[in-house]
Amino acid sequence: MEACSVPGPAYTIMPNQKVRSRTAGRRKSARISKPFKPSSAILNVVSSLQALVEHHEAWDVDHEDQLLHKLEQLLSKLRALQESDEECVIPTRTTESFNTFSRWLSSNGLNLDDMPYRIDFIPGSEVKDATLFATRDIENDEVIMSVPSTVLFSADKSPIKVLEDIMPALRTMPSLALALHLLSEASKPGSHFRPYIDTLPSIFTTPFANFSPQHLLSLRPSHASAAAIKSLRAQVRNYTYIYQAVLSLRPQILSPRVLTFSNFVWALSVVMTRQNALPISEPPTMALVPLWDLCNHEPGHYTTQVLVHESITVECRAMRSFKAGDPVTIFYGPRPNEKLLLFSGFVHPDNAYDTIPVSLPISRSDPLSPLKARALSKMGVDVQLATVSTPTSEEGVGKSWLCNVVVGRGVIGEALAVARVLAMDKGALTDWLKRGAYLPERAAVDSSAEEDAKAQVAEAVRSKLRLYNSLQEDGNESPNALHNRTAEVRELLLSEKRLLELDLEVLQREEDDEQSNVLCVEDVDQCHCCDAYRPA
Repeated sequence: MEACSVPGPAYTIMPNQKVRSRTAGRRKSARISKPFKPSSAILNVVSSLQALVEHHEAWDVDHEDQLLHKLEQLLSKLRALQESDEECVIPTRTTESFNTFSRWLSSNGLNLDDMPYRIDFIPGSEVKDATLFATRDIENDEVIMSVPSTVLFSADKSPIKVLEDIMPALRTMPSLALALHLLSEASKPGSHFRPYIDTLPSIFTTPFANFSPQHLLSLRPSHASAAAIKSLRAQVRNYTYIYQAVLSLRPQILSPRVLTFSNFVWALSVVMTRQNALPISEPPTMALVPLWDLCNHEPGHYTTQVLVHESITVECRAMRSFKAGDPVTIFYGPRPNEKLLLFSGFVHPDNAYDTIPVSLPISRSDPLSPLKARALSKMGVDVQLATVSTPTSEEGVGKSWLCNVVVGRGVIGEALAVARVLAMDKGALTDWLKRGAYLPERAAVDSSAEEDAKAQVAEAVRSKLRLYNSLQEDGNESPNALHNRTAEVRELLLSEKRLLELDLEVLQREEDDEQSNVLCVEDVDQCHCCDAYRPA
């Protein structure tokens, strides 16, 4: 099985999980030093943050910019209040850090002198991560790394696990537990993992690590904006509950001096960008894999596996041949650019796995709309009831079912299949439901319904594309100017715009092909299009 990187999901702690001290009602021991107690000002800000992000209903999307600015103000106030007593655990990487790291790996059975690569690190270049460069030619499928279990960083036996007793939801949030374990180890000067922790980056290019209202809103019209805001709210909410839970424990397993929001953002950013799912348990164990996590991403295929014999080893093979001096890369997985940006902090300009979500509304005037919504939902389609404004139609503003699907680089099959269901009349819908739970292919509907389905998908893509067409590529100060966005955001928006244009071309080509075929059948004597026509 593969040991591939996975992004950290935006799990949240449920508000009905009461925080109780494990030592409630017990006599305090005189040997336990008095724990650090944050000021009432800090506690008040934490409570205000919790109230702001707690309930989804209170987060009005129409006033999201004002809410984000309020969130920024509260977080800035919290950072300022925590700064005076903060025990900063964020490392500053140096050349000596990596020398110590190399010696630590060697003492644990992974000697870099025997490896066909070297660690490349430029002091002071925090934005550019350290990486591996080949020192000789490397053959395709050659074993380039075998990382032993003694250096794998996981939270399986961490003291942080005690939090699960008072916050059971942490058991379903392995990424968050791993981040807390990293904070705990980073606060210990004598930690076994100190040489590894000292080589971790302190600066990240993910939206979460670089939160500002302007940055998150600059992601619009990409779905990445809503996803980044949702993730930020979830993690801020998680932080407030964890902070309150840690304060309730005696003895404190993690000092509030360490559990500052700045340290929390750093630890969670490390985990989000470097964590891996190791299939050594059920569910898989989330872990950081030293040295292996210095490999950058390149499109390709999985070449990493977990070997379980007498001990656990993460083995990585070269996914292609590398020349001496080449960066040694691996394949992170089939992720769209939105996920790459949110969880890795970069965008691949020619991403074969890129997709964009679009919404197909079910007409409110369709008496079969509830049945279609339920049927599609059971088949795994994301169907939601939302307020939709359609000023160009007679339906106006009101509640409609929205089917959220994705379109890819010329791949529109799923969207078309869902649109066929929306175009079905009662007889076709009944027949389709009788045949079983699968999304219908072309043969499931007549030509008229197929045309309606394609028209609906095309309109959904056009509507999405119109949002991107408003972006300006010149350098003026308009809010829509691409010049005002970071390089990663510009690349994301331009790649998504190109993807939508390609999907429209595919739909138009299919329509033109069908018209050509109709002409050839109906008027063969007068039609000469077959001489030039070739299927795409």
